[in-house]
Amino acid sequence: MIDKAIKDMEKGLSLRKAAEKHGVPKSTLARRKIRNAPAKKAGHPKVLSDEEEEAITHRIVLAASWGYPLSTMELRMYVRQYLNQQKRTVAQFKSNLPGREWAYSFLKRHRNLSTRLSSNIKSSRASIDDVKINSFFDKLTESLQDIEPENIVNYDETNFTDDPGSQKVIGARNVKRIERVMDTSKQSTSVMFAANGTGTLLPPYIVYKSTHLYDTWCERGPRGTAYNRSKSGWFDSETFVDWFKKIIVPFFRGKEGKKCMIGDNLSSHLSLEVLDICEKEGIICCFLPPNATHLLQPLDVCVFNPLKKAWREVLYQWKKGNTKALPKSEFPHHLKLAIDSVANMSSNIRSGFKHTGISPLNREIVLRQLPPTTYTNASPTLPLTGKSSSDSSLDETLIQFFKTHRFGSSEPSQVSGMRRKRRLEVFVKLLLCI
Repeated sequence: MIDKAIKDMEKGLSLRKAAEKHGVPKSTLARRKIRNAPAKKAGHPKVLSDEEEEAITHRIVLAASWGYPLSTMELRMYVRQYLNQQKRTVAQFKSNLPGREWAYSFLKRHRNLSTRLSSNIKSSRASIDDVKINSFFDKLTESLQDIEPENIVNYDETNFTDDPGSQKVIGARNVKRIERVMDTSKQSTSVMFAANGTGTLLPPYIVYKSTHLYDTWCERGPRGTAYNRSKSGWFDSETFVDWFKKIIVPFFRGKEGKKCMIGDNLSSHLSLEVLDICEKEGIICCFLPPNATHLLQPLDVCVFNPLKKAWREVLYQWKKGNTKALPKSEFPHHLKLAIDSVANMSSNIRSGFKHTGISPLNREIVLRQLPPTTYTNASPTLPLTGKSSSDSSLDETLIQFFKTHRFGSSEPSQVSGMRRKRRLEVFVKLLLCI
């Protein structure tokens, strides 16, 4: 009888009437109802609905993909702006601003989100889009036709400083500052590296900042290393021609088939003499688009980072017994030590060619690293099911948020730099087409 009474109550019958109908004491029926009621979740009820939180999550991920990642503080401000726009007041929020604990709980509820340190890139790098990438790969596909990976060489210049950087050390817990005596200098040495698509690292080419080049500076380096000097310490047209003749031409000579050399389109690298030699030797030159080394330069993508890490360790070990700056006479030997200590150098090189889409040819692997765009009218990578009024409000709130907190109180049209304005406009269009 009690079960029947409870079913009647679930259909809308009052407690008193259900008790009278089935001859059950009201107290017994009340206790049974309480016992069968679903348990309430501990803590405060959620301010936003599941649908609203899911919509916010999608927009956070999308904003990050476009180079506008939100901090936890900005997330809180975004929610406050949304609540204010909805004319909703939340008592537990001070001035409608969620607290830090709310932000942490929000991140816990949405495991696809996490906080991490951001990497800053210049706006010039951020301007690289799929149009430029596709244009480069159209030309590259034509240039690399019938060319084997061993005949595809990538070159890139980098520098090695005299500073090994900070190291983790052990000290007393109550000591705020731990100092280590180790002299460093502003001295740096430029090195041109080159490697082919099969993972072979060509001999390096070292350029010192000096008026003269001494024999003691050209000893104990990696096998086949060539040396030079320049007034600035960087490559100029003269040193580039010399590198090309001493490193590239001997490497390609004797190899069958067409050859291709891929590198930065720097004015110092362009030389009629180099182009004449390329024509005679059957070498094709492919220059990377500006500001795209982080996407298209194999050496920059997968080789230089572990190499620089190895260099800092080698330099640190030397400086433990020497407080002065590393002399030029010691540089070649320690560069060799750094190169030799990179265990997977050949594998890193091949990975660099693969992840830049050069060998094997695969432009999609690079295009996937770009934020979603509207150029191809493709669907956003994070579509929402349906379009509710709250979704529209969230879009409007996010747009206003970027105007206020990325551009200040001024409208984007008043901000110098048309590229920045264009990025925001494209981003807004993308949000509105979700």
